[in-house]
Amino acid sequence: MPTLFKTCARTLALVSLAGGVIATAACSQEPESTVETMPVFTTQEAPHLGALQFNSPMTLETIAAFFPSLKVTPAVGMMEGMEYPLIQVSTAAHALLFVIMANPEYPAEGMVEIKSAAIKLDNGAEIGQSLSEISATFVAADCIPGEEEHSGEIFCSLLASPTVSYVFAGTYNGPDGELPPKEVRQDFVLSSVRWIRN
Repeated sequence: MPTLFKTCARTLALVSLAGGVIATAACSQEPESTVETMPVFTTQEAPHLGALQFNSPMTLETIAAFFPSLKVTPAVGMMEGMEYPLIQVSTAAHALLFVIMANPEYPAEGMVEIKSAAIKLDNGAEIGQSLSEISATFVAADCIPGEEEHSGEIFCSLLASPTVSYVFAGTYNGPDGELPPKEVRQDFVLSSVRWIRN
């Protein structure tokens, strides 16, 4: 009887162990999911985008370290026919979140431009909102019209930080470089947020 008990116990242990190995193997075959953590842009006294602070070097290596769950790639921009280096930050699915324009010789200077509503602003504004919805967060009198490549855009500095501007885009048939009338620009939509760091 004791021998039979030992044999049954040994068999149950082997079955249990095998089941554990199978369960472990099954778990190890499941794809690992990476959660993309979106940084918040703080627009108040000391603007910063997640871990990216005012004096942080804006190099490819630093940005990749600051945003490990996002895709950080080099790119090239064009302005007045001239190329300049960019750093693009996107989701894993290649949805553009923001771009960084910095001089490699002076990596603490340059501009960060937020282009997606996925990046939340601490003051409650969002990319895609109309000027009339968020006009209380900037000085309307300080808005200036874009020219040439930025024709059709309006740039408005924030009350809390003059280094941060909202960029609104819309349709206006007036002369280039002229600020649209108030009733027209109220329908312009926030297309990006710019943070100048020099």
